[in-house]
Amino acid sequence: MSETRKDSPSHAPARRRGAVWLAMPVLAALIAPALHARSGAAEPGLPEGSARRILSEADQEPFAAVGQIRTTPHGLHCTATLVAPDLVLTAAHCMASHEKAWVAVPYRAVFWPDYRDGRRGASEIGAALAIGEGYVETGHISGDLALLRLKAPIPADVATPIPVAEEPLLRGRELATFSYGYDASFALAEESPCHALAALDGAVVTSCEAVGGMSGSPVIARDDAGEPRVAAVISSRMSRAGGQPGPGRAVVVPVDAARLAALAAGLSAAPGGG
Repeated sequence: MSETRKDSPSHAPARRRGAVWLAMPVLAALIAPALHARSGAAEPGLPEGSARRILSEADQEPFAAVGQIRTTPHGLHCTATLVAPDLVLTAAHCMASHEKAWVAVPYRAVFWPDYRDGRRGASEIGAALAIGEGYVETGHISGDLALLRLKAPIPADVATPIPVAEEPLLRGRELATFSYGYDASFALAEESPCHALAALDGAVVTSCEAVGGMSGSPVIARDDAGEPRVAAVISSRMSRAGGQPGPGRAVVVPVDAARLAALAAGLSAAPGGG
């Protein structure tokens, strides 16, 4: 028997109660604060054998909608995506904790799109927050989605939103992830292609790799018109079979237009955040 663990970016790790998977490898929360130490290098780099690549500034520009999100200005980050001018999609465990019955105060959350070398294309605080259905109550992985409405839209000259897919796009398509892992958080990293492998309790195991800091990262698929769409959000990682070395496999929560609309319907502001 193995169990899952979710660690919120501004809280100490806590044991999930009552959530277990039988005969499955360990699922580890992606925001556990196991940061890779620098060894005198000017900036951290990806580990040997990683399938991700650090994008050049020019290659990062079309994906400026992907950025870093924090529940406090100096807290640990997750990755998040601007899916509309004033809406940011990430993982619920980045914004809430089932174990601690904690939900982030929207106006204390900060989103930085197009983050690179400490430069932020813009920054904006939240005004309202919605957490996936049942997540705060149960911590179930299928609800590991969060939507933050920003206090003001991100200007179009800073970042163009990447819309959520109109319909499910994970199966049978090449996927790409865009992320700010803790091992290389100074610039956007891409992995492509990777693929969906198997369903897992309302989520999907993929061949994409996952490390800390990648929670909330978008899984991008091309729709029938060839346009990039957010098809899922990275939730957690699964260790490789037999204890094989290397990054774990990303476990992702599917999202489409209907699910985004349900999230948006639950947006609520905290006092002072509207």
